Amino acid sequence: MFYLSRPGSRAAASKASPGRSGPLEPALDSELRDDPEHGRDSLDPAAPWSLRPPPLQSTAPGRDQGVRWSIHDRTHLQCSLVYRARNLLDRFKLFERFEWEVYFFVPDSFRLDSQTYRQDDIYADLKSYVRLAPREEPLRDLLQEPLTRLIQALRGDRTEALDGLRLISCLLRDALANAERHIVSELSGCVEAEARRQARGRDASGIVRKPGKGKALSLTRSLDLQIRGAIKTGPQVLTGLRSAIDTELSARADMDETTLTAADWVKAEISLMFEAFFGRVARKLKTSGGPKELVDALTRCALDAVEARQNCSLDLELSGPLRPERVEHFEFQRHVLKRFTSSVLWLQTRVREPGRWIRHALYAIAAGAAMSFAVAAALWNGVAPNEQMVPWLFAAVIAYAVKDRLKAILQETFSNVVARHFPDRRWDITDRAGKRIAIVDEHSGFVPFQSVQPDVLAARRRTRVHAIEEVARPETVLCHKKSFVLDNEHLAALGPDFDGLAEIFRLDLHRWLTHTDDPKQTVVVADRETESIRSYKAPRVYNIAVVYRLRYADQSTPWHRLRVVVSRKGLQRVDSID
Repeated sequence: MFYLSRPGSRAAASKASPGRSGPLEPALDSELRDDPEHGRDSLDPAAPWSLRPPPLQSTAPGRDQGVRWSIHDRTHLQCSLVYRARNLLDRFKLFERFEWEVYFFVPDSFRLDSQTYRQDDIYADLKSYVRLAPREEPLRDLLQEPLTRLIQALRGDRTEALDGLRLISCLLRDALANAERHIVSELSGCVEAEARRQARGRDASGIVRKPGKGKALSLTRSLDLQIRGAIKTGPQVLTGLRSAIDTELSARADMDETTLTAADWVKAEISLMFEAFFGRVARKLKTSGGPKELVDALTRCALDAVEARQNCSLDLELSGPLRPERVEHFEFQRHVLKRFTSSVLWLQTRVREPGRWIRHALYAIAAGAAMSFAVAAALWNGVAPNEQMVPWLFAAVIAYAVKDRLKAILQETFSNVVARHFPDRRWDITDRAGKRIAIVDEHSGFVPFQSVQPDVLAARRRTRVHAIEEVARPETVLCHKKSFVLDNEHLAALGPDFDGLAEIFRLDLHRWLTHTDDPKQTVVVADRETESIRSYKAPRVYNIAVVYRLRYADQSTPWHRLRVVVSRKGLQRVDSID
């Protein structure tokens, strides 16, 4: 899925921190994570409800722009990328070019190579989903320009009203996700800082207080203000959006049933999103041992969000003991609402092979050259009399065999020439009106280990202890590259809510895991303490090293490193090595 975001938005300042399992959440402040005492009393200028306007220009892409890896399901590795135009107001810069590069260092035991895992298989397993994405608005700013545009849309025709309702829901979803990432990232930093302080000051018994036991976790001033700001701002935004929708709908007597139903659904989803946001933050704060006062206030806000949708036509409340079918129905309806609102962002893609006809033309030349050789051989031998027919037939067979191999060799040579000068696939990304927003050139293939760029190998070897590890753990390298060319003029024409593209691509690993061992192996050891032979069930896992970067074509950015842990059962976790 491709997202569009405002230049210099608040989330653009976030970093990616290690994830134990699943997504790698962006961290709020790198100095805070490196030194827990530094910046305790400083305020984060990128608070997600700040009213400060963002700068007109975006920063360079990379981890600070939200390149996030996660586990989508058991066999699908997911990566979210953002391609943000630096300045749509620059009339002299009509296009913006980005380069995305990723190298997968796969264990040789997976038996992946150009013969067993052909290019068609690569693209069958590597799927990208394209859509527009709303800019990342600070939470309180939703009651300003976005709310004004929603009111104008509700005063228009049905199409404008439906688009406006769905878009405000998407804007809110991104704003809440951004706010939650800020809070959770800084909360993790506070927990780590507390653990380090306790480790330095623990008593001789070696007992360390666990989070949530005894004294409440000490929050940084920035985090405390962010949580209190969310508690204050969230209900205001919830009430403001719902009230604006109700006011505009009641002022029009000609509103059709479809728009009324859509408004009811959007109000329900707004309530659901606030309920989930406050609920998740409250649970994480409680688990971390945060102040009970803030946990109770967040819980109250979540309950108020549930109460706000009491008059909804959908049954979207879970309380008390419930049967599994009831929970399934709730999740089904929640997913329907999300799909409905996000449909306003969908884009159209057309994938084609740019060198196809040139390849066919070269193949025709190869066939003609091979046939010319066969004809020349036949003419050279001439039409032999009957008594010399056997030598003539022998020469004809040899000529045909050489012709066939000559054709194959020429085709392979021409195919390599086309591959060097043309991408494997080219995408045309268009909006609903058919206007092209971007062109994407895509390359994939295996690369010899020693032919990989030195800086990529340096990032791969960052965790190597001994050089001979490469002999003990040989790897196959799969490379995937994309070149994005964004049309700034068409992006700007989409309106003030968008200024770039974002993509979600998913890599299906089920073919990769075909030749892996059983997920658990029995390990027999001699226990010196009990002086006996013992056995353990040890998990059998494999590490896939991922080296990647996203950059503007005219800039150079560092490579980042990731470890994907898999077993025969599928994906286990994703760890950042940076």
